[in-house]
Amino acid sequence: MASANDELGGVGDAGAAAMEAFVEASRDRDAFEAMAKMKAFETVAAPIAIRILERIAEVNGLELDEEKLGAGECAASDLDEKTWPAPDVVRLAQEIAEQGGTRPDTALMLSMHSSTHGLEARMARVREVREQRLLPESRDLETLQRYEAGLERSLFRTMHELERLQAHRSGGEVPVPAVLDVDVTLQPPST
Repeated sequence: MASANDELGGVGDAGAAAMEAFVEASRDRDAFEAMAKMKAFETVAAPIAIRILERIAEVNGLELDEEKLGAGECAASDLDEKTWPAPDVVRLAQEIAEQGGTRPDTALMLSMHSSTHGLEARMARVREVREQRLLPESRDLETLQRYEAGLERSLFRTMHELERLQAHRSGGEVPVPAVLDVDVTLQPPST
């Protein structure tokens, strides 16, 4: 039988990766929105443009032809320095959307949400396991309460004995331990 830790296996890592993917997809969506407002002479870094176009193509179920974009013939280091006019990137995104049927802004929004796919289910499982650990079965809880009560009584007896020994060492008068039984009976108020 797999333990809860094995079963959840790296939920924290998966959550961090999903959050990072969500943030990156969100940045790409914001960058595309900014591109749509740019003037004809303003440019965008080629790696960002390609990443955005790839997201839009993926959501539309298409493969991005990097040869057509001119990225296939560039070395990776050359691509980092290359820029594209922002209106050209927007035009290419709209062409991809026409072929696939999903508008660029909608495709980028879907890309953001798909980056966290499955994270909700993993987090729900984490909550479920935590609840199981916090609230054990009632019979187990009763047993734990009995052990806790015994330990608490032992702790108080030990603390009182320690106080008596400390008082004796400091030369104080140490009374004999006294035990007092208190019985509290609640009676209904008289009418």
